[in-house]
Amino acid sequence: MKISDCLKAQKEKLKNAGKEERDAEVVLSCLMQKSIGEVLAKKDDELNSKCEKQCQKIIDRRISKNEPICKIMGIKNFYGRDFMVNKHVLSPRQCTESLVEAVLIRIKERIKNVGAASPCSPGSHSDATPTTIKILDIGTGSGILAITLAKELETFKNIEVKMVATDISKKALKVAKKNAKLHGVNIDFRISDIFESINEKFDVIVSNPPYISEYEFDNELEPEVKNHDPKLALVGEESGYYFYERIINRSIHYLKPGGLLAFEVGHKQSGLVHAWMSQKNFKDVTIRKDYNAIERVVLGYHRD
Repeated sequence: MKISDCLKAQKEKLKNAGKEERDAEVVLSCLMQKSIGEVLAKKDDELNSKCEKQCQKIIDRRISKNEPICKIMGIKNFYGRDFMVNKHVLSPRQCTESLVEAVLIRIKERIKNVGAASPCSPGSHSDATPTTIKILDIGTGSGILAITLAKELETFKNIEVKMVATDISKKALKVAKKNAKLHGVNIDFRISDIFESINEKFDVIVSNPPYISEYEFDNELEPEVKNHDPKLALVGEESGYYFYERIINRSIHYLKPGGLLAFEVGHKQSGLVHAWMSQKNFKDVTIRKDYNAIERVVLGYHRD
């Protein structure tokens, strides 16, 4: 069977089941250990029978169990890099890339002229001495935020990044450590309930906390999320706002003057999170939309 024939057959099954047809390309890409572009470029080549049967089996599992392809294959692409995932961590979402971009833009804006002030605060002056930026990722899960920020900041001149990433789940941190090793970054991973294991101050605190309410989890969440992502990483207590409130209230004790606090937020949560930050000694609080024009990121600076 040709690669194109296999893709056509599996895409048809996915389409009929209401699933994304692109999943078939992702599966073959993983099985053949090639990029999707390389797979499609060789679509007229013959596919060996073993690979064909494996692809069919995986697609059948995807349909019958509503299991995400990334959880079946154990890998998910995020911001152009592959990350290991399993049942102990949240599957990376494209919308979270908006948080990465927002933080990188803010850091880049503030280090155009690096000086003695906090790298994220205004009014710094030019200096050739490398500047250390300390970043804390709360609820790191598979480590995608901490690792992606560390990798992207490697390209910034005269910047040294010290990254701390925390999670309450030991099993999640085990995955995060493997991903950090995979991507060659040095991150200080800590078991912590929010700030429990933190005793220093940071230039940036970033978090994609659990923000689904108990009601949404029980009544509205898609089965493939509810049954295959850990509830610990999804639910922000009864209201969904529990972790935002805790982090906002305490972050002022762990941010340097002018430091940046940045969140991913759920659908229709941006207004309340924005209000809380504005009331709790944060300035220039702004909301950014994701690729689907949904208000997804709220961020602001700790007042000096």
